[in-house]
Amino acid sequence: MLVASPAYLAARGTPKKPADLASHDCIFGPGNFGRVSWSFNRNGTEISVDVRGRIHTDSGPGTYASLIAGLGIAMVSTVMAGEEVEAGTLIPLLRGYKLPAVDVHAIFPGGRRPSAKVCALVDYLIRELK
Repeated sequence: MLVASPAYLAARGTPKKPADLASHDCIFGPGNFGRVSWSFNRNGTEISVDVRGRIHTDSGPGTYASLIAGLGIAMVSTVMAGEEVEAGTLIPLLRGYKLPAVDVHAIFPGGRRPSAKVCALVDYLIRELK
């Protein structure tokens, strides 16, 4: 989801459509690090917007801290920011638009079958991240 802090939105305004992001400070986190455009989908139509920002981080906590500090708008997972959205600390934006899916991979060591604990964790993540 796309989110920002209430303080950032009060100072800079709330984007109403993806094109509005071109005039905002965007935070480039692990899922979009190094990309200069963000893609959205609405009613089967793909929209790509060139975005800019001063914050580039390859860590979720770095993205989160930048958001809470009111430094911009970022794409984050619902797992990462769900509680903050629920509490009103972060505000979801452009909810009528779908963001591209992010692949998640579980990597197991070679050899024997993973332990029951590892299998239970992977099963949990599959349910939660769908």
